[in-house]
Amino acid sequence: MKFSKLYKSKEVFLLGLVISKQKDSKEWGEKVTEGSMELEEYVAKFPSVHMKSSI
Repeated sequence: MKFSKLYKSKEVFLLGLVISKQKDSKEWGEKVTEGSMELEEYVAKFPSVHMKSSI
């Protein structure tokens, strides 16, 4: 399941900005803004960020 199917583009972009501020995660943040990261990969790598960023 892709992020683009779960969030509006604006929400995905904001999530990407949040993730990109985490240590060593700029690449992951960019992947999220592109809507190309799998939801499971995102939650597995940033569970706390996912919970705080839930809409």
